[in-house]
Amino acid sequence: MAKRVTQRDIALAANVSIPTVSRVLSRSAKVTPVIDKRVRDAAARLGMDLTSRERRRMIAFLLGNRPITHPFHSEVMSGAEAYCAEHEYQMLFSTLRYPLHARVSQLPIPSLLERPSKVDGLIVAGVNTASLIEKLVPTGLPLAVYGDTFMDDPSGVATVRIDEKGGASEATRYLLSLGHTAISFVGNAHLPWLKRRFEAYRSTMEAAGLTPSLGEFDSEDERQAGYVATRSILDRAEGVTAIFAGNDHIAQGVYEALRDRGIKVGEQISVVGFNDTMEAVVLHPTLTTVRVYAEQIGRRLAELVLRQIESGSMRAETITIPTRIIKRESCSEVVAR
Repeated sequence: MAKRVTQRDIALAANVSIPTVSRVLSRSAKVTPVIDKRVRDAAARLGMDLTSRERRRMIAFLLGNRPITHPFHSEVMSGAEAYCAEHEYQMLFSTLRYPLHARVSQLPIPSLLERPSKVDGLIVAGVNTASLIEKLVPTGLPLAVYGDTFMDDPSGVATVRIDEKGGASEATRYLLSLGHTAISFVGNAHLPWLKRRFEAYRSTMEAAGLTPSLGEFDSEDERQAGYVATRSILDRAEGVTAIFAGNDHIAQGVYEALRDRGIKVGEQISVVGFNDTMEAVVLHPTLTTVRVYAEQIGRRLAELVLRQIESGSMRAETITIPTRIIKRESCSEVVAR
């Protein structure tokens, strides 16, 4: 069976972003004639007639408070778009910026919902609040959300999550199996997703009769947060032999802080990350990390929405996707002195 052409394929062929392809499909005024022609020509080379697709069924993907190029969420979008394409649905992408403390009445109406009759269902990802869900539910559209990066609980809607507790516990146990007992967690535990990972780490440490340690720094720049928090841990002179970074971007900062102190990653201090983004394999030594199947998250979100469309039932079910630790070069056994 021939592979279905997706918006991602067209974007690569036209050397534009996936959202640009989406805007061409929706005939957005934001796309110049030159770009419009380039996208349509690329689609034609791949054997797709965009004109015939413009009236197809449509799913909207709304990304809250994250750039559309975000490494993790772009994979989620790619997975959702591929699943929709396989089931003869188009996907429109849109970002939404709003204050996380805003009330429902203060939230803007997403531009892609200004004409709700053009949209058959809605996927929500990014960093969001339950207020956004309250804003969207009255549209009556089938809806599914990625729940792990909500600031509060998105109850009452179909949700996809990852097994953060299982992944963080497995990462901690792996470090313990290598003989590490002085392990610090680095990450802003005020953010719900990092707090859940920290709590799983802490429970695993305490179950092993060990004292947990937290290094955190409040910054939107996760790399900077990892750097400053690691410097703080080293200044405390606690004899740390391993660091569990809350995600791979934080781990980048951990690496930089260790190198600034002349400490060799993997030899003198082991490091584990979370998410298995591209940064994990470009770091040197390559980063041991917890793999999160971002593309699968997107596919399951799309599946939940299409299932609601087909059944006519708005079921508030939750799908949890397992994680897996990927062992690379950043960890080693503790050498007895």
